[in-house]
Amino acid sequence: MKIRLIALLVITPLLLSSQLSTSHAAAKAGAKCSTVGVKSVVGTKTFTCVKSGKKLIWDKGVNKATLIPKTREEKAFELVRAAYLAKPAYKAPITYVVAEKSNQSFFQIIKTGTEASAKFFQNYYKPHSELPFIMADGVDIEWMISNMSKYGFEMDHWSRGAFKSGWGNAHTNSKGSILVYTGMPSTEKNIYAFGNLGFGVHEYFHVVTAGILGKESKFGEVIPRWAYEGSASFFGNAIAELLPEKGELDMWQKTRFKTFTKSMRYYNVKERVPVLHSLSSQQLYNTFIAPEIDAGTCPQAYCYTAGELLTEVLLADYGIDKYFSWWRASTNTPWRSAFEKTFGINFNQWLAEVGILYVMEEASKVYPEQPANPDYKKKIEFTKS
Repeated sequence: MKIRLIALLVITPLLLSSQLSTSHAAAKAGAKCSTVGVKSVVGTKTFTCVKSGKKLIWDKGVNKATLIPKTREEKAFELVRAAYLAKPAYKAPITYVVAEKSNQSFFQIIKTGTEASAKFFQNYYKPHSELPFIMADGVDIEWMISNMSKYGFEMDHWSRGAFKSGWGNAHTNSKGSILVYTGMPSTEKNIYAFGNLGFGVHEYFHVVTAGILGKESKFGEVIPRWAYEGSASFFGNAIAELLPEKGELDMWQKTRFKTFTKSMRYYNVKERVPVLHSLSSQQLYNTFIAPEIDAGTCPQAYCYTAGELLTEVLLADYGIDKYFSWWRASTNTPWRSAFEKTFGINFNQWLAEVGILYVMEEASKVYPEQPANPDYKKKIEFTKS
């Protein structure tokens, strides 16, 4: 996916008992621990051993009451959190090719997000050969063109035009995949850690997607565009939230949001909800089943914001493994047929009865200042495809 590098203000069940130890003295926020992912219960709090820089420390702990997911949003995030903590360390075969004048802080943050994404998705896809990661300085376009060509890739017209303003993308061809980033000046000090950690997760996820599907699906070739981009957005935010490198919410954010993910979702929805809320539930449904959406001409309000919410509700209701089972099944049968076989419900029916309602309700909950279409809860008429 092509993303411009701008100021980013847009937006499991519990682990098995073998990973949970009970202690009344050992665990303390910030104290050293020995094994990533191990948990320790102290009073009403459960502490988790996490990696912070080069050290292993106990996190701030979570109250028992907050460990039980109450909403689909919480359930989907808990599935990601538990899965991430349970995954072993993994070093993907990434070759870093970084221009001398690239912003090193930006590089390190993107690198951290990329490697966290590789760890999370290792059970679904591991690169079989070298994965080049090329980062330019936003000035020397010829350097980027030359280094991309060494791996059999060309810079397209859009990327040339946006080179200085910046973008990040994952490309796949018959020879393999590549990750490319550009546009962050070396003098820039204000690097939004959470957003760019998610950026790194997001683009590596597109490499994973191509690995699972056997090809890219940027324009609905195998799976719909809302799933292609919406899933990358969901996992980008969810995994970035787990990383200590994200830092802390600033004082103003803390007055409004509990997490970076909620902050990101608020600004995402605020920017794009006028499109969603201008439509009735029937109109939004009709948009999602239109052929041009599957073909890839999908506005951000649909494929990113709504797509992220559709991904979230599928993960919450069916789990991560089942979700990717749908993707794998779509490699040898049309994705709509694969959806019905995997989840046991026709896609149009699910979209009408579950998906659209969830998108509209979550958008209203996140940004209530924008009135929704009065017919957004009206029953949707659909035909099974």
